Amino acid sequence: MSDIVYLKLIGEQQGDISDGCGTTDSVGNRWQRNHVNEIFVFSLSSGVTNTGKGANLQSLTFSKQIDKSSPLLANAINNNENLFLAFWFYRINRYGQWEKYYYIQLRGASISRIQLRIIKDEIDTETISVDYDYILSKHLISNTECSYLALPAEYNKLFVPTPKAQTHTLNSAGVGRLLAAGGIYNGNVDGFHQTAELLGGDAPVGYNQVMNDQTRGLLIAGASIAAGLGVGRLSTVNGPGEISNYSMVPSLESPYLKGFTSEAGTLLNAKHAVIDPKKIASYALNSDHPVGGNKARVFESALGYNPSNAGVLVSRVQQGVLSNPAELGLYDSFGQRLSVDVPIIGVNGETAIVRTGWIYETDSLVPRMTTLYVK
Repeated sequence: MSDIVYLKLIGEQQGDISDGCGTTDSVGNRWQRNHVNEIFVFSLSSGVTNTGKGANLQSLTFSKQIDKSSPLLANAINNNENLFLAFWFYRINRYGQWEKYYYIQLRGASISRIQLRIIKDEIDTETISVDYDYILSKHLISNTECSYLALPAEYNKLFVPTPKAQTHTLNSAGVGRLLAAGGIYNGNVDGFHQTAELLGGDAPVGYNQVMNDQTRGLLIAGASIAAGLGVGRLSTVNGPGEISNYSMVPSLESPYLKGFTSEAGTLLNAKHAVIDPKKIASYALNSDHPVGGNKARVFESALGYNPSNAGVLVSRVQQGVLSNPAELGLYDSFGQRLSVDVPIIGVNGETAIVRTGWIYETDSLVPRMTTLYVK
């Protein structure tokens, strides 16, 4: 299979032109779940010539299917819009997994030509040619790079998009229920209730579903038992404030309020991340599994892991997520998804990067691992 290229394209006037380009509304049944906000590139060509006095940047040309961005690209060429383009190249690695291995970035770019191509029984495509003032090329695996700027004095004037802040308002009933639980365990029921009110939406409704006059006493008692206070101590507990003084339940930050990563970039509350050892042994390390079998064979050949030593792998993953940065993924109906790449030492002494997938479910304070495989 040939390499795959995805494009992130942002305009100075129109903003994120590639946003939503990989959805079903945009490209029909060719949509790609993990690339809904990128443009799928069929082909790409570019060149640089030597003038004897330096490099001469040639236009970069790429082909794409007609999608949501097509009218916006017509606007861009009409308005001579300043563009930022980032191409990500993927290939199959030796373990049979897709890996991101090459990157091209263009700044100060403008569209010079658009050619539409519609032929019976073929995919409708368009070919885009862009001129640019700056190009950066990086081999992400070999750690080599090259950059060239046509006019160095103009570098600070090149358009670079501001990182997009998360604008999704987390105010569902599930978030409200999460706040109620956090209020009990942290001994700050009123404070968490106020946060639910500030979030608005269905958050106050969800909060009140859990915390009301009828359930409050029962929840406090349940928290006491969970904290190991014992039945004999229940009569001495006057409220959640006292529970927090004795509780063995850790004080956890809410990922939906704090953000899903720590200041160091790791998973929030990573110390309490949930990993199911049985699932690892029976799925990810089981070579006979009809779905996970290929992953298992890669794990054993690359790192020597199999069901008999699954506990070692789990332990090393648990340690790895404490220090390796997490990358934010999709937010769907189940919760917020993230991934963490962890260098894992195998029982055979070899080291490989293992991609781990995580989810903060709507009502959860801690991440749960959903998948892992050797990159």
